[in-house]
Amino acid sequence: MYRYKNSAAYQNIAASTRRNWNAHFDLILPRFGACTFAQIERRGFRSEVREYRDTMADTPRKADMFIQVFSRLLSWAVDEEHIARNPITSMGKLTAPRQHAEEIWMPHEVSRFLGDDKISQHIKNAFELLFLTGLRPVDAVSLMWNEVKSDRVVKPTSKSKFQISAVIPRAERLNMLIDRIPRDSVYVLTTAKGTPWSGTDALSQAIQKHAKRLKIDRRTYDLRGSAVTYAMARGMSVYDIAKQMAWSVSEVEKIIDTYCDAETVLNVRTMF
Repeated sequence: MYRYKNSAAYQNIAASTRRNWNAHFDLILPRFGACTFAQIERRGFRSEVREYRDTMADTPRKADMFIQVFSRLLSWAVDEEHIARNPITSMGKLTAPRQHAEEIWMPHEVSRFLGDDKISQHIKNAFELLFLTGLRPVDAVSLMWNEVKSDRVVKPTSKSKFQISAVIPRAERLNMLIDRIPRDSVYVLTTAKGTPWSGTDALSQAIQKHAKRLKIDRRTYDLRGSAVTYAMARGMSVYDIAKQMAWSVSEVEKIIDTYCDAETVLNVRTMF
């Protein structure tokens, strides 16, 4: 594990992802950290990992993430020729499969979140910015006012190592949001104290906490797919959606085929 965390393969993973994975490494280490490569390859190791995963059955997403991180670690060990095969690849998930079209925030859910009196305006601003732009949280929290132009938002993306920019047209609802946010910081999004968000985890967890309280079964990351669906509902072209999401046109077409069924697009048009 220590070799993997010091490897180029691990260091090239986004910092926010590495932070999320650390909690799962903490689960792996006490139970399997002392295992030799020979023990990992022996018959029965897969069953031991599955049994350990099943002790987390009351938190299925956590259990599935544990397997995802552990499997990535073992796949790296295969690439480095420490072991011949990954014994836990293709292990089934505990979470029930969801239809892709169900993984977007529906109009009534967005309205409930934004209309809830217990959620601070700063969190609502962040939520709505993610929803309207499709920016990843890591890019949203670092968005600066000098990247907000008169007719568009231009944000170099962290995933591209700032070589590719998301170019987001300032449609009417985004304009209303931008005009509503106070310009009392160089950053567009701030906390209630007027300071920048400490990281993507803090923002994502704040949104997730309120979604759970409101019994909205959605993730913060689902806002990104939602943005694509709502862009389609507004009549944006595939080319313009690709520019907004900092994707290729072929990537957008694939996402649309997977996530944006006609019925869902018709349902979300009520937002516009």
